[in-house]
Amino acid sequence: MPGYRAEPPEITWSKGQPFSERFEDHYWAKGNPLAEKAFVFPAQHDLDHRVQSTQHFTLAEIGFGFGHNFLLTAEQFLSVSTDATLHYFAFERFPPPARTLADYWATRQIPLTRELIDRYPSSIKGWFPVWLHPRIRLIFIFDDINHALPELEAQVDAWYLDGFKPATNPEVFNAFVYHQMSLRSKPGATLSSFSVAASLRHGLTAAGFDVMKRPGFGTKRELLFAQKPGHWAPTPKLTPQPLIIGNGLAGTAISQALTRYSIPHQLLTSHQAKGASNQPAFNVYPQLSLVPDDRALFSLAAHHFTRLHSLEFEPAPMHWLSADPARQTRMARLAQHLPDDLLCDQQGQLRFPTAGILRWTPADAAECDIRQIRESDTHWLVRSKDQHELTTDTLILATGAETTQFLPWSMKHIRGQSMVFRTSTQLPRLYSGDFGLTHLGKDLYLIGSTYTLDDQSIEPRDEDAYALSAKLNAHFPGIKIIPTAQHTGIRVAYPDRVPGFGESFTHRFTQPSWQHIDQARSFVHEEPESNWIFQTPTKSNEALQGPRCFASTGFGSHGATHALLAGESIAEHLAGAPRSLPRSMRQRFRPDRFDPRRPMKN
Repeated sequence: MPGYRAEPPEITWSKGQPFSERFEDHYWAKGNPLAEKAFVFPAQHDLDHRVQSTQHFTLAEIGFGFGHNFLLTAEQFLSVSTDATLHYFAFERFPPPARTLADYWATRQIPLTRELIDRYPSSIKGWFPVWLHPRIRLIFIFDDINHALPELEAQVDAWYLDGFKPATNPEVFNAFVYHQMSLRSKPGATLSSFSVAASLRHGLTAAGFDVMKRPGFGTKRELLFAQKPGHWAPTPKLTPQPLIIGNGLAGTAISQALTRYSIPHQLLTSHQAKGASNQPAFNVYPQLSLVPDDRALFSLAAHHFTRLHSLEFEPAPMHWLSADPARQTRMARLAQHLPDDLLCDQQGQLRFPTAGILRWTPADAAECDIRQIRESDTHWLVRSKDQHELTTDTLILATGAETTQFLPWSMKHIRGQSMVFRTSTQLPRLYSGDFGLTHLGKDLYLIGSTYTLDDQSIEPRDEDAYALSAKLNAHFPGIKIIPTAQHTGIRVAYPDRVPGFGESFTHRFTQPSWQHIDQARSFVHEEPESNWIFQTPTKSNEALQGPRCFASTGFGSHGATHALLAGESIAEHLAGAPRSLPRSMRQRFRPDRFDPRRPMKN
């Protein structure tokens, strides 16, 4: 059964020099490797000139190792006066543990070393985007390169090929990898490597690269340099004008990500319904399964991203306990498949050490009781109840439970009620299992929440407050509490319990019976007071031009963990940046996957 853990690097040390038992080779030549690596990698790619003229510069390294090449590249990038963003993809199947990196870099000073160590993921498989600087994004990819490269959606400007020797590492140095690199290379993209082995030169040539030898560093006579034929062109700056509807967790996360990419945008509150964001605090921890599927791998990446990049995240180890023996046993089994820094079982006491509390503040937004959204050939028109109109070329729905009022997507509505209470009993700061418990300060706690399917009433109920109190007493017998507030909200989830985010295309598909109707018709309702999305039928639905529609919704009870990375994924798409999550994962999370208008695959 596939597991979560990344494969161990099998490192032995001799006189401060790491040696790979797996590849029968040193990680670098004897002595300080910085000068040689700086010469073989960043110095070969004309970075100073190229990054001055582009909006995004995408660099991919195969064989990240201890991070020398990244740190040297970042140092050179930051020395150049440019508005560009460096997107650095770090492929590493056998990542050294964070502790090993921290020990190695403790006595070495290069800019961003501390940031690299602080943001380095646990030793688990997956894709982990992080920002180390406002202009530098590092995407760790801990996976087999043969599986990971086909998942990469990027136009790469430069490649570092630093995966030991072709003779001992055929899983990296092979025709399939060279071909995948070529497919993802811009015209004029460059490549460098220590190795000048004939098999590497011939393989890259067969994949479409122009290959040459250049003078090497020190006692090594030669290095390899290759270039994709064609003229290299910088990535232009895109200028979308997004309008976000909804300022809950999802909408606020998208707004923050767009700001990070310097994309101006508008943010509106939607209708007056209470969404799932309507409570004072949230528990942040990954949503896992015994088998590491897309949902679990995304959740781990999102949890890592949120705890690093949310200004409102407070670290707080979380205790997990269920009165259901089957659930408790399942979670104990899960702990065996994860590193202790993510989930540990200490004599039957389960803890999430990297969990935390999100005390969320909604972003400032204009209030607007939206009554109609209409699409033309060039833009969206959003009309409020008082007939105020806004236009945008890019519509982003972060409307939670209200999404089905705008689009006919199949989604479940779940009513939840939580309760704030006081108690003199000292309880865990963060607790989960049969319910969630969050310490709000002093003697104040939040417990939640109830689960009622297909119920959209937002009035607090005494029976729900009693049910929450009963659960609390079952775990902490004899506790005395004084309820002080009740919070209700409507969560929304897809039938497969996987969130939805990204671009939606189904607003472009017209129903067959509407093909010849001249006037715009509603996809959802025809009642005058309903919130509608309209589409004017077009002659062809094949061309994906004109106004664009995105959504971020369906997070269920894990919006605090997942919304920030979902927002990052939407913002990078709009900015024209390379995509930081695997292609198949993003396809699985398409927000319109349960739209009845979506065409079936042949």
